[in-house]
Amino acid sequence: MRIKNFQAQDMGITESMGHLFDRTKETLGTTDVVIVAVRKRLIDAARAVAKGKDAPGLDPKEYALRPFSALLPRGVNDWEAAVGDAIETRPETFRFSV
Repeated sequence: MRIKNFQAQDMGITESMGHLFDRTKETLGTTDVVIVAVRKRLIDAARAVAKGKDAPGLDPKEYALRPFSALLPRGVNDWEAAVGDAIETRPETFRFSV
């Protein structure tokens, strides 16, 4: 089977990664500061949801960045103007995804 897109790749890796690793026995170093920060945010979010609060990231007003890909003709000199409408983030353009 050929993996054709990022979502299929992500699912394939997630489903084939094997047994869970006990992260309490893991030793992180100074270069792992981003891993520590992400885990803290995830744990804090899970605790907040357990207390009945909304999960973070559900409010469209919080979004200012959006992934985007475009193939522009060679003659385009101002790429920002060419894709401006597509990359502009507004609450009404928010698409919820899991």
